[in-house]
Amino acid sequence: MKTPETIPHSLALVLDASGNSGPLRQQKALLKSFAAAGVRCIYIRGVRATLRDPDTTNELHDAAVRTGSVTDGYRGIFNAISELSNLMSANDCQIMQTHGSRAALLAFGVRWLFRRKVRWIAFFHGLTYESWRVRLLDRLAIVAMHSADQVVVVAEAQRNIFARKNDVQHVPNAVLDTVSVESRSDDREGLVFIGRLSPEKNIYGLLKAMSQLPPEGRSNLRIYGDGPESRSLAGWIDEMGLKEHVQFMGTSTDVRTILMRARAVVLPSLSEGMPNILLEAVAARCRVVATPVGDVPRIMNEHSGIGTLASGTQERDIAAAISAELTGERESIEMREAIELLRTFSLENRVRLLSEIYLKTLRPEQASR
Repeated sequence: MKTPETIPHSLALVLDASGNSGPLRQQKALLKSFAAAGVRCIYIRGVRATLRDPDTTNELHDAAVRTGSVTDGYRGIFNAISELSNLMSANDCQIMQTHGSRAALLAFGVRWLFRRKVRWIAFFHGLTYESWRVRLLDRLAIVAMHSADQVVVVAEAQRNIFARKNDVQHVPNAVLDTVSVESRSDDREGLVFIGRLSPEKNIYGLLKAMSQLPPEGRSNLRIYGDGPESRSLAGWIDEMGLKEHVQFMGTSTDVRTILMRARAVVLPSLSEGMPNILLEAVAARCRVVATPVGDVPRIMNEHSGIGTLASGTQERDIAAAISAELTGERESIEMREAIELLRTFSLENRVRLLSEIYLKTLRPEQASR
């Protein structure tokens, strides 16, 4: 991959994630690209995430990316800030790039408690409705991010959250797979949901929508993921009489194979930025049924051949969209449509956009000439 010549010599990326989450897949690809271009990269996350996910550590080490960890939880946040500051110093980091609310608060602490002069680029991916405590911390993180050298959003629709911040940059997520050449309609069946099982993803609303469909119009739905609502899922399925049509599959690392075999992926979210799963579905030529949140309506209106956009986020809107998709004639995305969309969201484009932001952040007087 060709990378611009002017890039930082050292980059720290702070993201507290493990397993096979979309944000983690995105950042691993980014770190590998910059490490291959000669940037000294370090990936930093919490101790628990590091212990739960040794495969990511090994994968990054193989790509010459260093790793580090800091104390978990908000109760240990001052220890974590000190540890992050020490990691910045030990690795002579020029840029600290954060993803997520806790990472943003840690970076704010490093800058203002320890007076580190490292440049801070804060990525904003979206909000969660998980609990009042998480919502409060999200809001505090947004306030802290206003002091970053650069704020980056993954969706154009998120710019208004930082209306008081000048020059917010938009860097969309990238497609990490090539377009599937084979896409036989007779191999595809059923609907899938793949993602975090948290309130903003609206799993309960999806199940209610499924229950509103007539039995003869229902398709089987397989749910893949984990999160705070996973414990409630079995009860909801039983309560709505969907045992014959809905299966909870747990987590899976083979997202592409799942999408290659599905009739459509459903994104019933109440809140989104730029969902990774939408791009992954297009790469697998799996059609999409989605609610009009974040950048989803912009993309689906520009590329109407990739699926069905619901008119709203209510159960009846989702049910109507599922019904329209299942009764439609197209059972996969055309190759031409997939290639056209994915060319826009390539990893090369993402690396180029970030390289330009790094240059501007490190040398603002040079970038403005």
